[in-house]
Amino acid sequence: MSTLKGAYHWYNWVEEVLKNKDRFVMPPKMSIPQDSGNYYHIMPAMYEDENIVTVKMIGRHFLKENEKRPTMMADMLLYEADTGILKALMDAEYITTLRTGVVAAHSAIKFVKKDFDTLGLIGLGNIMTVFFITFINKLRDGNDNRKLVVKLYKHHQSARSSFC
Repeated sequence: MSTLKGAYHWYNWVEEVLKNKDRFVMPPKMSIPQDSGNYYHIMPAMYEDENIVTVKMIGRHFLKENEKRPTMMADMLLYEADTGILKALMDAEYITTLRTGVVAAHSAIKFVKKDFDTLGLIGLGNIMTVFFITFINKLRDGNDNRKLVVKLYKHHQSARSSFC
């Protein structure tokens, strides 16, 4: 699936879940802060229509000296809801990136000023890339082909010369 077609599907998935949010059991996420500023977030959810329960855990952990890895990491457990049997352990970094970027695009589309001509983006990493692709494709899908001014603002060390 191309990224452009993907953006269309991603947006529709978010729209569908938001319209049917009453069919999901999603308790508030739990957070475990650490003195260093690092943290864990634990997010359980259940969708009985598909007989699944998930637990996603994301964490931010600053790099130690000479360490090379992402500072944000995520894992997800997938269970069969009626038996409690573990069905999968997944790396959830990609799905977290997609969900965050697409939900931001969804919110921006729903609440944007009608005649806007400037788009400001804070952070230039993978999440903002997903946001931008989804946002622009949703505009184009609605035959909105206006020219936009895009202002990019660096957040931490997220700016990449290949994106700018």
